[in-house]
Amino acid sequence: MNKEGLEKIFNEDLGTSSFPSLAEIYISEGEHERARQVCDIGLLLNPNNNDGKFILAKIAIIEDQLSTAEKLLKEIIKSDDLYINAMKMLIMIYQNHKSNQSSMVKIAQKILELLPGDKFASKILKESKIKKKSIKTQKRKPHVLKKKS
Repeated sequence: MNKEGLEKIFNEDLGTSSFPSLAEIYISEGEHERARQVCDIGLLLNPNNNDGKFILAKIAIIEDQLSTAEKLLKEIIKSDDLYINAMKMLIMIYQNHKSNQSSMVKIAQKILELLPGDKFASKILKESKIKKKSIKTQKRKPHVLKKKS
């Protein structure tokens, strides 16, 4: 549906389940504040709409509010453990922070359970194994004793 049609539906029913589609259009047009307002209103009337929360997480990332985005994405995954896009976005936040590596691996494994062969999740697991190997290698370097003269 086009923007005008979605705006008409939203104006007639602020709690419509299509509010995330309208917010997505606003984001694509660079109108982040307007997208946030649509999501805030839509979520007031439809608080369990994970698509609306996902759009808010996108806006938070655009505005470099990663902790807000992380919180929203965790909420989504907690209420819908099949929301793969939220899982992938949360992994990207963890990668950016270079933190929560064990959570990142668990989420990637969950994605692969749901979508065997998923390239994104496979790449994450492969990279995490490479990092673990390099850390183990660094720890195992033998200590060289210096001869006394």
